Amino acid sequence: MKIKKRKFLFFFLIFIFLIIAPIIIFFSLGYRFDFKTKKITQTGGFYFKVYPRNVQVSVIYLDPISLKEEDKKIVKKTNFLLGDLFLKNLLPRKYLVKIEKTDYYPWEKILEVKEKEVTDAKNVTLFPKNLKIDLLEKDINQIFFSPDEKKFIFKTEDITTDQKVSSWKLEFFDLEKLSKTILLKESDISHQPVDFFDLTFSPNSEKILLKLDFLKNKEKKYYLIDLKKQPFEINELNFMEKEIENVFFIPEDNENFLLIKKGVLFKKNIKNNEKPEKIIENIVALEFSNKNIYYLEKSGFVFKTDASFNAKQKINQEPFTIKEKDRYKIVVIFDKIFIQNKDNFYLFNEEEKIFEKFLDGINNYKIAPDFRKVAFWSNNEIWILFIKEDLMSQPQRYPGNQLFIARLSEKIKDVFWINPHYLIFVSGEKIKIS
Repeated sequence: MKIKKRKFLFFFLIFIFLIIAPIIIFFSLGYRFDFKTKKITQTGGFYFKVYPRNVQVSVIYLDPISLKEEDKKIVKKTNFLLGDLFLKNLLPRKYLVKIEKTDYYPWEKILEVKEKEVTDAKNVTLFPKNLKIDLLEKDINQIFFSPDEKKFIFKTEDITTDQKVSSWKLEFFDLEKLSKTILLKESDISHQPVDFFDLTFSPNSEKILLKLDFLKNKEKKYYLIDLKKQPFEINELNFMEKEIENVFFIPEDNENFLLIKKGVLFKKNIKNNEKPEKIIENIVALEFSNKNIYYLEKSGFVFKTDASFNAKQKINQEPFTIKEKDRYKIVVIFDKIFIQNKDNFYLFNEEEKIFEKFLDGINNYKIAPDFRKVAFWSNNEIWILFIKEDLMSQPQRYPGNQLFIARLSEKIKDVFWINPHYLIFVSGEKIKIS
């Protein structure tokens, strides 16, 4: 081969190398040319963690503008041992993800891939189509869960043929032993009509404070039930007076109750006959959170103290408006403080030191098992409030973030957390999962 040809071949190969090498390097670094946006961009990826294992994952490309499905898609199966799947080198855009398995309801969601980021969907659970459900009880009216989540009590009602309630009973269910026991019947208390008012577990889940209304005498009575003893020991708290508005267990104190009577807070020892000790006047509402006590005064100020009540800290700098005939409740969820008035929730603004309307029309709320978020619901809507940050999921969540879940045409009867990532709610005659 002549020298000129050798030089030409040498420089040609160098030229090809200089062109191809950067392309290979950029390709290995995740750079791609997006023909839709006509830009060079870095890729991202998906990470899935699914139960049950060995399911089919379909990632369908969506048009960046119209979000319509394109012909291109990726179909893979999760690992049969760990149930996970990692897909990389995906262009930054939105994708329709479908996760399916025979005899299970499919999971479907639009997820976005961002440059140099991996979008996680690691808490996906597929639910079987044919669930085996054993009927525990019917005509359940209310359910009360213990703080240790190892037991619960449900109230049932006997319905007559003319759809009138004839009597009620309380049943105790032990989740560890999977045993059900009748705790109390209305007829055990009195042969006269008795209206069930409320039930409260003690902080250690070993006792129950039961509040009943005797309709004939128009008086309220309180009973203490010891769940540790078999049969259950039921004692009427005779020191309670007719004017008592509310009774509270004190955390880590098995000998004293807190009582509210005509806006005055008292402490009462259950083991002696001494008169209750006056603690605070002009009180509207009270709530416990860990070892702290929060209470709202008629002045509109919320105070924080401990069980000794020796020192108190004013929470809000501007008074919350109190209407004399309205009922109020303090709700403390971790470090977030709410005031509930009817179906309105007011959240404490830590920067401004005032209470601001958070949501209205709220019927109830449930705290998630991971203690990071709370579900609030009205007659037709469900919202999530994030209390703690969650940087491991996509999208990332921060304290104070609100997430709208659903708006339904039928009234929402109740909402439950299956796990930290799934809600089940009862609407009309249907049960839905989100």
